Amino acid sequence: ASRGVTLQTVAGGGNGIVTDRHLEPGTVIMSLPGTLLMHAGTARRCPDFGREYQWLEREGVLAGPALVHLHLSVERLKGGLSAWTAYVGVLPDFVPTPVHFGEAQLEWLRG
Repeated sequence: ASRGVTLQTVAGGGNGIVTDRHLEPGTVIMSLPGTLLMHAGTARRCPDFGREYQWLEREGVLAGPALVHLHLSVERLKGGLSAWTAYVGVLPDFVPTPVHFGEAQLEWLRG
């Protein structure tokens, strides 16, 4: 059953989840088990470096997103030996942020 949504290429590029009918508020379109998502908790439980990640967090060296970024970087370096190989494989290699923007893009943001 489609649950009223389809996966499509959307205007402006990329892919999206698009409704093909009216959805009632509270309708679950998609759910993902937490075990399939990388987050600070999975970093802390990492069998290879979890203790080190916990120490970095406890000492205030890394927290939240930075801890996840380190965990992701380490898992990328493991390549096919990582339990996260499939997850890492679908992530983009680069996500542009304003830090990477040129002057024209920054001017557009400023309005």
